[in-house]
Amino acid sequence: MERKDSMFKDEATPLGDLDHDDRGDLAFRTNPVAVTTEVVKTTRARRWWIALTWLFTWWIPSFLLVHVGKMKRADIRQAWREKVAIFLMIFTLCGIVIFYIIVFGRLLCPNSAKAWNESELATHQGEDDYYAAIRGKVYDVSLSTRSITF
Repeated sequence: MERKDSMFKDEATPLGDLDHDDRGDLAFRTNPVAVTTEVVKTTRARRWWIALTWLFTWWIPSFLLVHVGKMKRADIRQAWREKVAIFLMIFTLCGIVIFYIIVFGRLLCPNSAKAWNESELATHQGEDDYYAAIRGKVYDVSLSTRSITF
């Protein structure tokens, strides 16, 4: 690529040798109107989201992202942190659902092995042995007891 003389020393560098960040600087120096930056005030919801993102990714040091991850720009590091935070949120919610489905029922009903099923209920067919199942609950209505037991 041919070099051209310029009053800016960086402008003489071929574009292929520049990083992505330097190309924007070069475009701004050659034509200041071509590159504009809009500054928007950070909303309250955005501040909460950033705080939540940092809450989930506090254990990942920024210097590690800069040197090992080669993420020199702060906005790229923040985007990476947001992706990791979303993954961790999804992982946490899935863990809560799995806990609710598998473990929570066993915590509430530790004696679920003692529950009656249809075949056990059907075996009680004697003349003085009456059991009834209503809405999932088994009632003993035997004549010998003379009372309804719950």
